[in-house]
Amino acid sequence: EGHQTINLAEYSHMSVDCLLDYIYTAYPELQPTADVGELLRLGEFLQLDWFVKDLVKSIRITIYDGNCCAWYRIGKLSGVEKLFNF
Repeated sequence: EGHQTINLAEYSHMSVDCLLDYIYTAYPELQPTADVGELLRLGEFLQLDWFVKDLVKSIRITIYDGNCCAWYRIGKLSGVEKLFNF
């Protein structure tokens, strides 16, 4: 009673591990091989607004005219409007 089960089967083990590391370590840092698009979807799914905000902040400094369309698509697919609404 009072427990809720969340099915994370559609997310990779690496993304779930990366999220848990980010939450529970004193100095969170994303793994270089992390799938940022999947992490955005996972953060949205779990309604972790602070996590999504941190991801968007780190992504925005890497956006330039050569990759802006790819980031726009990732933002649309993940449901993270903050990524493509400047």
